[in-house]
Order: sequence, then C-alpha cells, then structure tokens
Amino acid sequence: VSAPLEATAKLVSKDGVHEITELAGTSGDNRFSGKVRVDLSGERPGLVLDVGAKTASLGFLLEPLVAWSGKAEGVPAPVRGVTRSGSYWPDRPMNAALLKAFDGRLKLSAGTLWMTGGLALNKGALEAEIADGALIISRLEGALRGGRMNAEATLSALGSGIQLAASVQAKGLRLRELIRAPGGGDIVRGTAALDLNVKGSGLSPHGLAASLNGSGILKLGAGRIRHLFAGSAREAAVALTKDGQGEAPDEARLKAVVRGYLDGGDFVFPDVSVPIEIRNGVARVENAELKSSAGIARVSAYLELSSLKLDSEWTLIPAGMPAGKAPSVTLVFAGSMERLGAITPELDAQALRQYVTLRRMERDVERLEKLEVPKP
Repeated sequence: VSAPLEATAKLVSKDGVHEITELAGTSGDNRFSGKVRVDLSGERPGLVLDVGAKTASLGFLLEPLVAWSGKAEGVPAPVRGVTRSGSYWPDRPMNAALLKAFDGRLKLSAGTLWMTGGLALNKGALEAEIADGALIISRLEGALRGGRMNAEATLSALGSGIQLAASVQAKGLRLRELIRAPGGGDIVRGTAALDLNVKGSGLSPHGLAASLNGSGILKLGAGRIRHLFAGSAREAAVALTKDGQGEAPDEARLKAVVRGYLDGGDFVFPDVSVPIEIRNGVARVENAELKSSAGIARVSAYLELSSLKLDSEWTLIPAGMPAGKAPSVTLVFAGSMERLGAITPELDAQALRQYVTLRRMERDVERLEKLEVPKP
C-alpha cells in the first residue's frame, strides 16, 4: 500500500511549458522538495527535475525502464531486485522505446539512496540525462559501508533491448560492514577498494546482467580474518600422525581436528591487489593469494551477477614446509552474496587425509626397519 502523498507547490504554465517551483511534501515519513519543469512546446517532450529527499530508491526511478509490462494497459508491477532485496533482475522486457520518447535531466540528492541487495548510499547524489535514445548517468555517488562509491553509466537503446557501459569505483570500504555475522561481531577487519568496468546488452534486466563482460581490480588493505588459522593443516597433520597407525581417521574425526585448529587462530594479511575478470555475466577471481606468517590462502571465486550466487574455494597451505609437499585443507563457500557473513563453509580435507595416511605408513615402515631381530 502506497503511503499518502501530501505536497504544495507553485505552478506557472505558459505556451506549453509548465514550471513547478517551491515543491515541498511528504510521503509517509519521507520528506521531499525541489522543482520540476515540463516542456511540451516542441516536437519532443522535455522533463527537468531537481529534487531532494530524505529517502529515495534507484529502483523506483528506473521502474518505467526496467519494469515495463510490454502492454499499453495497466500499471507495471514493481520491479524485483532493484527495489527490494532477495530477488534479482526480472526477465520482463525493458522499455527501450522510453529512451527515445523524450529528453530529460535529473538531479537528485537523498539522505539515503537505496540501490539493490540492501546496499544504500548515505548522502547520495544522482545526476542523469536522457537524450538521443540514451540514459546517461554522469554521477552516482555517496557514502557506502564506511567508504565512498561513485559510478557512471550509459544505457542506450539497442533494437528492443538495452546496451550498457558502466564504471564503478569504491574506496575505503570497511570489510566488517560489508561482511557481517548474523549474530553480530566481526568476521573480518580491514579495508577494500574496487574499480570495475563492464559492458553488456540484453532484452531484459536478467539478460543484461548475464551478458556482462569486463574487468577490474580489488585492493584489500592489511586486515584480519577471524577463526582462519593458515597453519591448521600442519598442526592437524602432526596431531593425527601421532594419533594412530595405518590409514587416517574417519572423515568426521579428521574434520573435527582441523576445525579445532582453524578456530584457534586468525589470518592476518598485508595489503594485496586481486584482479577480477567478468565474462558472460560471471565475475571471476582465480588463484589469488593472501599471505600470512602462518601460511597462504589460495583463493578462487565465481560470482554469477544475474543471481548474485557465490561459489568460492580457499585452500590453506601452511608456511615453512617444502613446496608441493605441505598438507592443505580447502574451505568451500557457496551461497548468496546478500548473506555472505552467514555462509557456513564446507571443509574438504581429502588432501590432508591422504597426507596423514602417507605419513603414518612412512612412520610404520621406519619402525619396522628399526626392529632388532635376534640372530638364530
């Protein structure tokens, strides 16, 4: 149910030009003010808006473009994904013809500017223009999770679909605000900066997201990941090798020992830059390395942009052991980026099991070789 709208303004109309000034109003607890100019005097309608609001939604502003029903009658259903979290990028056709129907300019400032997936810009600003069949967003910026973000984008009509070219820069982001534990408390500390450039085209928002290609770089400042001891495989291997003979213990016992060592320490890492490749709608990080004094985390990650589903593997290799001969464990994270802090990783300890089995067999052979057999 829409909140009641109350507003006051001054209206001056002359020769097809309508000027709305001193606009002020409320919608629920949201306050807004500004001015509007509607020009119907020429061949193409013109619209100019200069608005400030307590709260605004990027999804609401884009709704006429991305929530088009494809029919003349009725009101388009609210666009999923850009207006509320939990559902992304509808398959409905976009209204590319809208970009050719009029010229316009928008200048918006908002105390909170909602984007998507629960992300919002504080003290957000948006400047955009529609001209010659294209929506040009020249400024989208504001405070985001302890840092700042700014973006530019051009959406152009391409047949019945939309072609997108966009760039996003963010810096000073606080990792503890980006990745939050469900029950509170920090999972990770540090800062992040992101620089991305993407292009794509599609008939629907979902198709557009699935078509994106581009590249970028993620820069992490020195930080700490809790309960991720990089030397856990080595410590577990030592304990399990002493623990018995022959094959390694069963999977449950093995994982319990590893998790005990994982939880017993943190992963402290220095500054690192990680390249990102975006291909066919999937953002990829492959074999990036985070280093700590206790070992290395070798990271691969794949994020499907059309669904925001993440699949990531972290292989922990302890320091101070010969290359290629160190035991390792792998953590597999799979789930929604919206609930990144709530994902419980699966532990793959098969490589460690093989290592422990081999070490136990070697130890048993050494014991046999040292046995003194009495002479007849």
